Amino acid sequence: MSAALCFIKVQEVDKSQISELARFLEGEQKRRVYRDLEAMTGVPRPTLSKIINNQLKGLPELETLAKVATAFNMPLWRVVEMAGIDAGIAQTPSAQGKRLAALVEAHPDVMSDIVDGLLDLDPSDLRGVLAYVELVLRQKGGNR
Repeated sequence: MSAALCFIKVQEVDKSQISELARFLEGEQKRRVYRDLEAMTGVPRPTLSKIINNQLKGLPELETLAKVATAFNMPLWRVVEMAGIDAGIAQTPSAQGKRLAALVEAHPDVMSDIVDGLLDLDPSDLRGVLAYVELVLRQKGGNR
């Protein structure tokens, strides 16, 4: 199978899904003040506000999504999906490996330094990271 065929089909960001992340964080913000939500997640208040109000230009940073996942004891793939990215949950570990290999092959300058760390992730978190990286590269015109 060619490297290009290993990429999952990630559509543009689904604005209704971003709204799902916004609604979730808005609900949490209503239970506590922004300062507490910021302290709990480690995400700066301006970023939280932009997510809640759907004012981000593009996707939240993966680091932001990971902080939200950790703060609310959620798998990263779930928060990634809430941000509008299809995480490809049905994929087997071998399919994930093929996706990762295709990404590394297509973008060695960006990917080769982080592969070892990615492979140590929990499989559900790896699915979310893969979907996020693929979408970001596509948005930047990096899909070969």
